[in-house]
Amino acid sequence: MQRQIHVLLEEPSAKATLEHVLPRLLPPDIHHRCITFQGKPDLLQQLPNRLRGYRKRLDHERLRVVVLIDRDTQDCLVLKRRLEAMAREAGLTTRSSRGPDGEYVVLNRIAVEELEAWFLGDETALRAAYPRLKKGVTRAQSIRCPDDVKGGTAEALHRVFKRAGYFKDSHMPKTDVARKVGEHLSVTPNDNRSPSFQVFLAGLTDLVQRFSEEPPP
Repeated sequence: MQRQIHVLLEEPSAKATLEHVLPRLLPPDIHHRCITFQGKPDLLQQLPNRLRGYRKRLDHERLRVVVLIDRDTQDCLVLKRRLEAMAREAGLTTRSSRGPDGEYVVLNRIAVEELEAWFLGDETALRAAYPRLKKGVTRAQSIRCPDDVKGGTAEALHRVFKRAGYFKDSHMPKTDVARKVGEHLSVTPNDNRSPSFQVFLAGLTDLVQRFSEEPPP
């Protein structure tokens, strides 16, 4: 029976990133599917029904679920508790509420404050995708700690690009940027200064390891 990981995402830019990242993290025998929603409110609204559907599918499928969502301006702990409660009410275990054997089905992860913090955390990937960016460009005090950027991480990244001559007279094409940077994004935790990216990698690595060791039904 094929093993699958479904990754639930709020927007296409997250999918564009993870379609490059996940193949470097997953063994060949675990297949992944990235599923996007029409923004964060849509994901949160549809998530309870989606999780209940996964609970039924577990009776005849080998499946794990990853939920990745931006924190934005919300309290991270409140948002995480909401996600955990949805999984629990659907009858699914999470990494925070795993069973006695340590196994779990759902991994909830939050990008702080937005996905673009992961890009600011990996200057090497940024400069590989956009060569006009100067070395040390992400060391400015305002963005040195990418998860602590104030006023919007996407906006901060756009300002970095504009100073290098990119997207000066237009909006930043988030999905295209995500695709280009994602291609170079390192999956070595210490290569990225974003704590939320490091936590995402650690959680996914644990999920994959346990899933790989699970005996066949």
